[in-house]
Amino acid sequence: MTTHLRRLLFAMLVLAVSAPAATAQLVPSREFYGTSRPIPMTVSLPQPDATPAATPQTPPAAKPACEVALLSAVSGTPLAVAPVLPGKIDLAALLPMLWSQQPRDVLFAQLRVDGKGVGAPVVLSPMLNRPRAKAKTIAGAKRPVITFEPLEGEEDVYSGVQAWVDKRAVLKTDEGEIEIATRPDAAPLASSNFLRLVGGGMYHGTGFHRVVPLTADGQPFVIQGGDPTGTGSGGCGYYVDLENSRLPHDLGVVSMARASDPDSNGSQFFVCLSREGTKRLDGSYAAFGVVTRGLDTVLRISRTPLQPGTDKPQKVPVVQSAWLIDAPPMEPGRPAAAQASSVDLNNPTR
Repeated sequence: MTTHLRRLLFAMLVLAVSAPAATAQLVPSREFYGTSRPIPMTVSLPQPDATPAATPQTPPAAKPACEVALLSAVSGTPLAVAPVLPGKIDLAALLPMLWSQQPRDVLFAQLRVDGKGVGAPVVLSPMLNRPRAKAKTIAGAKRPVITFEPLEGEEDVYSGVQAWVDKRAVLKTDEGEIEIATRPDAAPLASSNFLRLVGGGMYHGTGFHRVVPLTADGQPFVIQGGDPTGTGSGGCGYYVDLENSRLPHDLGVVSMARASDPDSNGSQFFVCLSREGTKRLDGSYAAFGVVTRGLDTVLRISRTPLQPGTDKPQKVPVVQSAWLIDAPPMEPGRPAAAQASSVDLNNPTR
């Protein structure tokens, strides 16, 4: 056997061993669905293992019951359930309340087998004419106050839903990995944009160019990244409107960084280091996710030595790579609103 052939066979063996097993999943056929139209999706189930033929003593095993549950993203409350079979389905026909009631909040469609959630849920975000952010200068205020108001003459229109399989983002940095769960129930536009940027390679090689370990009054503040130029002025080439996020800024919460214009959200983001230091950002910045793993990595980055008198690291912590993984299934009665991971602030471990 030649050396080349041995190497080829070894590579094939590695691929065979490392190939992921098929998993159950509900998959949208596209991302956007106009109101009152079909919502085609595919129900995929792993092939069952071969079982012995049934005998009088061993009757055939019952086929697992497969269904799709429509769940509230905030409370996890089941709103509707419909049985399904593997293959193509029309979610709108199975769950007619999607169009008849036109729900204004984000919902999750969760595939279940024998009553247990399998695969990542599908996010169903309503396409609405949302109120726009306005910055108002108020006498005596340290900074402009953000209000959210409809555009003049614009009607409240429900246009359909945006759908995507819920994912989590993993950032591999010089200091370790950071796993981020998005919160589309709080900021769906920022959530879908962040996942799209991660999946598209936007953050590969970017750094945490701004580190503010403490505010002027001594409260832990933020670490900030997502700028491919490393200057604090770069971005992804487009802007996303500011959303009135209901997620409070707190330790481990991820939020969109922006310029003075409220609607200048792009690719830059920051991770909060404390509630005390960041609570003033509520309502003015779009909090859209939480760190579910790697909060100790965030805290190590916050301890990066800085250039004297600045918030610029002497050696910028770099995101070596970033990728997406499936979110865990959402169970009825348990909200998908992920909470930040816990860590000992005084003794973070590597």
